[in-house]
Amino acid sequence: MIRRAAIVIAAGAAMLVAGCSGGGSGDQLASVAPTNAPVYVESVVRPGGEQRDAIDSLASRVGGIDDPGGTIVQALDAQLAEAGVHATYEHDIAPWLGERAAVFVQSFNGSPPPFAIAFETTDADAARAFLEKVVGSSAETKQGTYNGVDYFEDPTGTYASGVVHDFLVYGTLDAFKATVDASNGSSLEDSSQFANGTSGLPGDNLVLGYTDGQQAARELAGIPSDPLNATALKAALDTLASGPVTFAITGQPDTANLDVSLPTGLPAQLDGGDLVGRAPADAWFAAGVRDLGGMLRNALDAADAFRLPSIEDKVKELTGVDPNDLVSWLQDGYAFVAGTSEKKIAIGGVAQSSNASASAKAIDALRKRFEQDADAKLGPPPKGADEGFSASAPESPQAIQVGRFGDQVVAALGPAEPGEEALHPKHSLDHDSAFKAGEDALGAGFSPLTFVRLPPFFVAAEKGGSKDDPAYIAAKPYLQKLDYLMAGTSGDGDRSTVRFVVGVK
Repeated sequence: MIRRAAIVIAAGAAMLVAGCSGGGSGDQLASVAPTNAPVYVESVVRPGGEQRDAIDSLASRVGGIDDPGGTIVQALDAQLAEAGVHATYEHDIAPWLGERAAVFVQSFNGSPPPFAIAFETTDADAARAFLEKVVGSSAETKQGTYNGVDYFEDPTGTYASGVVHDFLVYGTLDAFKATVDASNGSSLEDSSQFANGTSGLPGDNLVLGYTDGQQAARELAGIPSDPLNATALKAALDTLASGPVTFAITGQPDTANLDVSLPTGLPAQLDGGDLVGRAPADAWFAAGVRDLGGMLRNALDAADAFRLPSIEDKVKELTGVDPNDLVSWLQDGYAFVAGTSEKKIAIGGVAQSSNASASAKAIDALRKRFEQDADAKLGPPPKGADEGFSASAPESPQAIQVGRFGDQVVAALGPAEPGEEALHPKHSLDHDSAFKAGEDALGAGFSPLTFVRLPPFFVAAEKGGSKDDPAYIAAKPYLQKLDYLMAGTSGDGDRSTVRFVVGVK
């Protein structure tokens, strides 16, 4: 048990080192993963170059850790000692540990599910010596050979460890044997699905993840579920089965990025263009989407596929507007939130209309819904609007304005003239320094989709009740170091990528 714990500790710590290391990506580790592995993740485990500088910077600025690698090594040595293993990172692991490590699972079933962790080695003989010291020296350890590869097996026959070509591998016995088979035959490295799914991701990643859509769909479909969950699962699996889903995490001195690559579909429609930047400059949340009508149609179809309670009826009950009528005229649009106090909060949305009479019908239906509220006081259209209305309530200092300005439909809540401020802000978000930094971090070819200015967002969250949440209280010192979150999309042939960027102060 102690010997197995040593391998687990070393493996876990090495994967953690990825959070404070850098390096390039490669697909050599995929040569010991079977082609049918539904989930595969690899990461950097040794420091290197610009990525190490970036992660050291982020760890210091956000976590206050000046030497994250050294901190993890100290923790690793302490855990090895606690487990009764006479080994240290510097003497027994560093001499053979390569740049990257990977883990894959073969199935979601079983206890434990079949998995294996593989480490690149710079010295295969040193890696074997490490295994001999922490595993092979135990009288309870069994030894075996599979297709010419020697391995150590725990007394229960559940786990195995050994050196497969230039990789130290630890995992369940069946998964270990699968790495041997993959190294001698067809592997994930040879899969066109893997190559297609990961080729568009950044090459200097810290972490790379891959999910085989079809294989994951088959595995998930075999998990027992109630009828409602099964229906929802089937809809999700239909998307998964259309191709691989992959991701990569990268770092810069002042940003951390997450790229998610999916088969072209919904992400291809998530294109904000220049819409997000049209929001008022003081907005702490803004989002923009092309073809809102098409997005709404897809959402309604998805609700039907998932057999959810009638979303259409709920929307109509709340607003008086039939969402199916909106589909016909809604085009590009953006929404935003500004202010963090009851008196200064501003919420707005602007959408382009392709049919003036249809949008007028929706505005009239919304006005009639407000008329049913005994506390609401209705007023004239917003200044400069072709049609619309305003509304207020005794308990709120803010006004609501809804109107059509030519081919633009505006709905806004806020002080003074919220409709005019939503459509024609005095200063727009695209001139804000944090927004421009986020655009630069997204990079060429990515269209902004969402922007969140994090300091006021956390203020609003605290006023909403988060300030008493123990988890929020524990995370607050780190959250305060964050500046913004921006998401953007990019399409390339049959793949679409969503990139998330977190800026650090």
